[in-house]
Amino acid sequence: YFAPIHYQEVSFGYICLSVDDHVGSISLFNSWRIQLSSAMENARIREELTSYSRELEKMYVEDMLTGLYNRRGLYNWADEIYRKACDSEKKVMVFVTDLDELKPINDLYGHIEGDNALIQVGRALDKAAVNGEICSRFGGDEFEVIGYDYTEELAQKFVQSFEKNLEEYNKNSQKPYRVSSSWGYVVKAIDSSVRFDEFIMLADKNMYAQKEYKKIARA
Repeated sequence: YFAPIHYQEVSFGYICLSVDDHVGSISLFNSWRIQLSSAMENARIREELTSYSRELEKMYVEDMLTGLYNRRGLYNWADEIYRKACDSEKKVMVFVTDLDELKPINDLYGHIEGDNALIQVGRALDKAAVNGEICSRFGGDEFEVIGYDYTEELAQKFVQSFEKNLEEYNKNSQKPYRVSSSWGYVVKAIDSSVRFDEFIMLADKNMYAQKEYKKIARA
């Protein structure tokens, strides 16, 4: 027996059945073939719905430009890391970085190049995240990273790797602008009396101090 397997306009292929004895009426075979086609269509629909669900979930927590987590995705992970850190008394790193001179890049070279600068910061962070850090584009030109079970030494290595990645890009990009950023971080133990947003504020404060220092140095 050789017959197509399909459901309406959706084709699944063909079935070839070989038997030693007579299998009964052809109608019985066709009935079984129709049931098989329906079962395969149901499986196809379930897989398609699962794929759509995954894609929607991804869009919900992912920044579409950089491929990093967005603000919502970061906070989803932050809640989990916060609970683990409170229970284990491990230190957490919160790293904040802000792209330097994004407006001049947009004004002089166009928003496509501005987007490229943001993408490169995201890639530099992602490449530096070798200890399970959670990287996100928090919004606009601001990025945030969370590291669990962290030390000052690990934080310094993360910063060095991040800056090295950006420098390597600038060296090879042949773009008429440099991609650079100001950053700040904090490494502290968490307890239930400290809100996660307070860590972000401390890291922000350190980042803006560096940004101000750069402005003074350029003046």
